[in-house]
Amino acid sequence: MDDIKKALAAEKIKMRSSAINPEKPTIDDIDVVAWMEKNANPGQGGQNLTADKGIGGHKGGVSEEELVSQLSTAFDIPGLKEAMDREKNKIG
Repeated sequence: MDDIKKALAAEKIKMRSSAINPEKPTIDDIDVVAWMEKNANPGQGGQNLTADKGIGGHKGGVSEEELVSQLSTAFDIPGLKEAMDREKNKIG
């Protein structure tokens, strides 16, 4: 039994010593941050975080007249009726 334990321990050491050790990185965290800043192009689009305080805020609602107008023309798509009829004939 002692021989088996020694053999298992030797095998474990062999497995650990043959494991692949990755190379140490050639780039450090300062280089990574510099690369990210260079590629991020901050401010390239002229964004100004303080320009509009209402960004993401509540927008004014749509009036009832606008809603009715939009709904009345929502399905006025050229060729829609014909396409729907063709689909109905395929199914039926």
